[in-house]
Amino acid sequence: MVGSLGAAASASIGVVTSSTWIAIGLSYAVAMGFSVQIAHAIGANDTDQAKKVFREGLIICCITACLLAFIGISLSPHLPSLMGAEPKIQHDASAYFFYIFLCNPSDVIARFFS
Repeated sequence: MVGSLGAAASASIGVVTSSTWIAIGLSYAVAMGFSVQIAHAIGANDTDQAKKVFREGLIICCITACLLAFIGISLSPHLPSLMGAEPKIQHDASAYFFYIFLCNPSDVIARFFS
């Protein structure tokens, strides 16, 4: 899809993709860890423990996702230059990274519920 926008758009996304994957992977790992704990409690027929872990997991996932979003948004103006992007694509790469991390908390919450 991005390739149809041209080489500059593809390069803008490509330069920040590895950083995006690392941060989003961390968010998903936190959500998945709580999902496993909830599954264990449900498997043991301990619904009270499952509810407790669910509440704690939801709070911790929200905090983690918001913290990572804040860090990502704060880094977005500087990351493309740190990654060695050419000046002509830095603005687009920065904007892409900003919007990805702006949506990260809602994405992690949705992952937690799936």
